[in-house]
Amino acid sequence: MRVTNLNAAHRQFITAIDLFFRRSDPVSIHSLASNSREIYEKLLQKAGKERVFDLIRDSHPNHTEQELWNALNYSRNFFKHPPTDGQEECEISFEMNRSLLFYASLDCGQLCGPNHPIKIQAYAVWFLATDRTDENSPPSPSIERTAFLDRQFPGLRQASEEEQLLRWSDILAVADQLTELDVINVS
Repeated sequence: MRVTNLNAAHRQFITAIDLFFRRSDPVSIHSLASNSREIYEKLLQKAGKERVFDLIRDSHPNHTEQELWNALNYSRNFFKHPPTDGQEECEISFEMNRSLLFYASLDCGQLCGPNHPIKIQAYAVWFLATDRTDENSPPSPSIERTAFLDRQFPGLRQASEEEQLLRWSDILAVADQLTELDVINVS
């Protein structure tokens, strides 16, 4: 089998999504999602397109790029390389993977446009439909998108974490229709 970097990224990312919704091993999910995120990010950089990292860097002007990369890749690097003292531990959580998958989906969408895999698009929709961002935050253009998703998937945002995971199939069932409406454009 011959694969491109982009195809390898898609394959790893889709596997990470599948594992995530099966509540499988969080280390494997994180590693696969991080691998794909790095490929998307580097291809975006090569193409001169905006990356999620650019937004992170711009919102943290008091940190160097190296400090930000170290923080972003800490868990991934911990899972790949032995610690120097042999005693370190790394915490990994459902929420960390949930967010990592979303950021990778944004970079994938920025790189591939509307032609990126439907399951990756559907993940971005699921994330936005289940996001419980602080209700006291200032109004933004995303309010219309949030209202749309709440109408499409009533009660999903308020559902328990387990119910949200179970309702993933609801979003997959209509993902192609939702992405055509530009629901995943997060600008």
